[in-house]
Amino acid sequence: PLRATALLAALLAPVPPALAADASPWDRGHHSRARLLGGGSIEGGARRLSGLEIRLDPGYKTYWRNPGESGLPPTFDWSASVNVRAVEVVWPAPQRLDDPGGVSFGYKDGVVLPLRVTPENPGKPMELGLALHYGVCKEICIPAQANLRLPMSAEGSGTASLLRAALDRAPRRQGVNEGPLAVISAAPEGGRVRVLVRSPSGPPPQL
Repeated sequence: PLRATALLAALLAPVPPALAADASPWDRGHHSRARLLGGGSIEGGARRLSGLEIRLDPGYKTYWRNPGESGLPPTFDWSASVNVRAVEVVWPAPQRLDDPGGVSFGYKDGVVLPLRVTPENPGKPMELGLALHYGVCKEICIPAQANLRLPMSAEGSGTASLLRAALDRAPRRQGVNEGPLAVISAAPEGGRVRVLVRSPSGPPPQL
């Protein structure tokens, strides 16, 4: 009986959180693979920076949040996460992709989507759990999926520079006359919306 009691106590003991890592293992899908990335604390420790990296075989593409006239947008299920209140997906600017199915918007060869993660309790361990569904396309679009887990650390990691490079490609608010980047502003005018675009010198921008 004493041995059985000790065994029962061991089975009921809380499982310690896994050690945080720079990245989760790759999960392979149709001509693609996906993983989660860790990037440490941001905003004075209020949130954590993470990321989703999708790599594609040569010649394949995946899609932006609005896939356009064809394609499948990615969907995210974070319900398996631990001590996570919210996950904000940051979208780097996509490419315009013209194909026989029409105009679509997405990424060739792969993409890193930065994630801003808000904990339920900042003092407790956090773990991201993601069930991902996304489209992979060459001539036709095939659904792919991945199941990913990543314990998160407050410390920086070896993937932080990769995440910050992806953040630099995402649209952000700025003044109309600030910086060398293209600026788009919109305002109501007579029942319509007037859109003004200022772009740097060189090739005209794709809108």
